[in-house]
Amino acid sequence: YSLLFRFCKLVNLLTYAGVIYYAMKRLKFGKILLASIAMVPTMTYMAACYSYDPCVVGCMMLGFSVFFSYLQNPDSKMTNGDIALICFCFLLGCLPKAVYCVIMLPLLFMPANRFVSRKQHAIYILSGCLTVGFLAATFVLPRLLQGMGTGDTRGGTEVNATAQFEYIKEDPKRFLNVLWYFLSSTYLPPKNTVLYMENYAYLGVNLHNYVTPALVLLAAFTDRTGEKGKTWIVSITSIIGAALGVLIVAFTFYLVYTPVGYHTILGCQWRYLFPMVFPFLYAIGIDRFRNPLKKKYYNAAVMLWMTLSFIIYTGIQLVQLY
Repeated sequence: YSLLFRFCKLVNLLTYAGVIYYAMKRLKFGKILLASIAMVPTMTYMAACYSYDPCVVGCMMLGFSVFFSYLQNPDSKMTNGDIALICFCFLLGCLPKAVYCVIMLPLLFMPANRFVSRKQHAIYILSGCLTVGFLAATFVLPRLLQGMGTGDTRGGTEVNATAQFEYIKEDPKRFLNVLWYFLSSTYLPPKNTVLYMENYAYLGVNLHNYVTPALVLLAAFTDRTGEKGKTWIVSITSIIGAALGVLIVAFTFYLVYTPVGYHTILGCQWRYLFPMVFPFLYAIGIDRFRNPLKKKYYNAAVMLWMTLSFIIYTGIQLVQLY
């Protein structure tokens, strides 16, 4: 049983690696940006455990990679197989947490000249809308039919989603102040990026390794070839979709996990930001920048750091523990 338990964790890791490999293969550039996000120590750690987060992040990154690949290749034409693949990736990725469906917003703005016909373009839009509609229905319909319920009991005895919702409706401005304070002081400050990029669960957090988030951000601006890889509307909607994702995740945890009337938001872990990282960083990158470094050195430096930072920290912690 012990060997089978460990073997299944290995299968999880290899499956995640395979999905990321195919996502990188689809991109003309931005491969190292995608790989650096996929290989941050927190993601590598979760992929080697029984966690659904790598499935969520991996599937969404693959869906965005297929989408961005058509923006990077202006002469390419969308295939029906890729339409199905994009919808399947987001459907599978969002099912554990359907609120992430809002980050699909930029997919609606694929240029019309990437399709072989108007009919295919219409099928693409309809398929995307149906996917979002189905995902939204999985959490909206139960609330409409059964009410808000009591919330997540793991948050404590004072958690009550119905009462929390009424509390928000009484004074929305009060809730917005709580939301703003949480996002600005706890969840999104740059100094806290290590809390979700260098988090090893029970092995602790590598609080001093700011090189990892710095390299990911650097890859967002330097992993470019000088070719056009997006349109202005895709960039804007990618940023809006990522912002909506963060807001909805925070709102959800205030509703279902935080005690009624509490002054901040509880249970909203930093790892929930990962699905928004790739489309956001890809959107803010500058297409006209051309990286002058040789690929083999540039790629090796980023990948080597991600690998070594994980091995060194976990190795030290495991030696101390065992």
